[in-house]
Amino acid sequence: MFSITSNKFDEKYYEVYKYGIEILLSTVIDVVLIVFFGTLFGNTLNGLLYLIVFIPLRQFTGGFHAKTHLRCTLCSISVFSLICFINVFLFPYINIIALEVFILLGFIVIVIYAPVINVNKILTEKKAKINKKRSIILYWIICLFALIIFPINVHYSGMIFLTVSSIILMILLEEILKAVRGYKR
Repeated sequence: MFSITSNKFDEKYYEVYKYGIEILLSTVIDVVLIVFFGTLFGNTLNGLLYLIVFIPLRQFTGGFHAKTHLRCTLCSISVFSLICFINVFLFPYINIIALEVFILLGFIVIVIYAPVINVNKILTEKKAKINKKRSIILYWIICLFALIIFPINVHYSGMIFLTVSSIILMILLEEILKAVRGYKR
């Protein structure tokens, strides 16, 4: 790998280093853009809430993956922007019962499909079981928090709930795409 004393790296790991740096840069760009757009939309906390909910839950559930870093960034910004729009114009009209129904439906999706395994995220059977448990636990923690703060701050509850919903939709989208391509679970 990399030798600290000689400041040289092993050539056979070049592609690994290159890929790691690509992923790191792509992730940093996505995070900065989400926070930037949250600030641009008048609420930096929206961007931070989106990231705090999205990153850990998505890590364990998997879901749709864009084919390039640029498409991933564009999808991330589009989804975040749509969530902000829905949260401002539609979410305030939802009641707690509808929210609870959507949470239960999302739970069913996670139990059936998470973690979504695809070429970007191949897991051993053991790791898949661990990720399923973690995704279920994290899902309930996040959703319960969103329910608890709903009467206190509908806006932030909505941001959390809509972010979780976007992950559920990405799980379903990837499963649909896999079915269309003929991939078996």
